[in-house]
Amino acid sequence: MSWTQFSFNYTATNSISTLTFTIHGGPAGEVSYLDDVSFVSRNASSIQLLQNPSFENSTTVPSGWVTWCASSCSSIGDGGNIISSGCHSGSGNTCYSGRCNTGYDFLGQSVATTIGNSYIISFWLMKTGGGAGVFYADIN
Repeated sequence: MSWTQFSFNYTATNSISTLTFTIHGGPAGEVSYLDDVSFVSRNASSIQLLQNPSFENSTTVPSGWVTWCASSCSSIGDGGNIISSGCHSGSGNTCYSGRCNTGYDFLGQSVATTIGNSYIISFWLMKTGGGAGVFYADIN
């Protein structure tokens, strides 16, 4: 799969909304690459609400983001890390790479939102290594 952009609308139901990505690589050793994440208000689309949305301020772990359950990937996979090659060309040289064959690894960030306001969430994703794994994006 080549880099593909995904985008969706979200109407806030809480004053704090958490964007979460979930990666499971499946038995084929798949890798999911995530880059250029965006969370903006429909009324102020030039103001990015995420910290470090393109992982450019990260070295080995995603700065400004929370990761969890990465230890379940320790037997096969890496639980997610920052890489600097093969990333989406939109905003720089780094991106998030997740490979978790024996469990799930999660990446998330919470932002302040206004209940009832509309937001646009988008990200670029690339998967390699087969079609058995899963990648979820969720907001709540």
